[in-house]
Amino acid sequence: MSTIKVDTIVSENTPTVNFTDGVNVSGVATAHTILANNANISGIATAQTFAPSEGQLGNRNIIINGAFQVAQRSTSASATSGYGTVDRFVLNYSGQDAGLDQSQHALTSSDTGPWAEGFRYSYHITNGNQTSGAGASDYTRIKYTPEAQDLANSGWDYTNSNSLI
Repeated sequence: MSTIKVDTIVSENTPTVNFTDGVNVSGVATAHTILANNANISGIATAQTFAPSEGQLGNRNIIINGAFQVAQRSTSASATSGYGTVDRFVLNYSGQDAGLDQSQHALTSSDTGPWAEGFRYSYHITNGNQTSGAGASDYTRIKYTPEAQDLANSGWDYTNSNSLI
């Protein structure tokens, strides 16, 4: 008979088994989702989803609304600095002769690169009439600030100066 040390089983309908650090499991483990943190599983482990909590996590996207699908404020904003259109992205600029316009742009199948990858929107910044040219202190910045909750599962160890995202 095998013993499995389990932290939590979330639901009877779609159970999640969360193995604790350093646990050794032999025998059979079956669940909807298996969350293993430094677990050594030998035997049969059956799940629809295996969700690692460490190791190679580079394929996880921490940018929220990176596909620009959500624009709760507006789909276009003329000469607007700040949060004008797509959520979580802010446009700041200074020194331009004319204000910059921002918009959530709907892509079409003629946008072969992004469209083929499944993207249906983009974030457009339109530069207005800049007849006097760029000044030494002129700037345009698109800024995204991730929140702590978005970074929590990224694998980044903020206490270690050698840890990278």
